[in-house]
Amino acid sequence: MERQLTENPDLKKFMVSYCSSFGGHKVDEVTKIILKKLLSNKLAGNYSWLGAKKKMSFSGLQIAEVILCKLKYMYDISNYVFTYYFMHLGPTSINLILSAAVKRNKSLVGATEKDVIDSIKNWLRHAAARYSNQCKKNQNQE
Repeated sequence: MERQLTENPDLKKFMVSYCSSFGGHKVDEVTKIILKKLLSNKLAGNYSWLGAKKKMSFSGLQIAEVILCKLKYMYDISNYVFTYYFMHLGPTSINLILSAAVKRNKSLVGATEKDVIDSIKNWLRHAAARYSNQCKKNQNQE
């Protein structure tokens, strides 16, 4: 997905628009919904925010640090501001989609990058357990 998002600007626009349409009233809730749509628990279990415990770094996907720094100034997401930052950030990643989508949700306009990052960290932290529980549930159904 990372490569496709880098190579196809229209896909980036579509994904941000698609993800920002998900409901929710809290940063944690919206972030969780978006992550569930984009990543399986099995895949997410291989990541942590910084790559701790021999996992891959989620924050290291492409230019996540630049994106998060730039997005912190985007509290009032008008179409003009969103389009300006979106078109001028260059190659992007799932992190851009998450941050932009959460911030485009009208009830979460004041969300900070720290809020989004903390929500991502928490969701990733529990991914392996969710996957394990899914496997156990599937075995019990057989």
